[in-house]
Amino acid sequence: MKRTKSLFKESFSIKESSCTIISDKKSGFEIARESITQNRIKLEKYIEYSLVVLNQCMFQKVL
Repeated sequence: MKRTKSLFKESFSIKESSCTIISDKKSGFEIARESITQNRIKLEKYIEYSLVVLNQCMFQKVL
């Protein structure tokens, strides 16, 4: 974690996502990191579900 101009900065990666947190307080980094990780998991599940639904819709025969 670097401190620049009274701000804290931390960078990390989650799979293909590169993340940077910039804050004036050091205490929120773990909460922010956990929140980003949880939202990444939710996004992956949403994309997977959407692709399944899209594939099912594409193969439906229109009468």
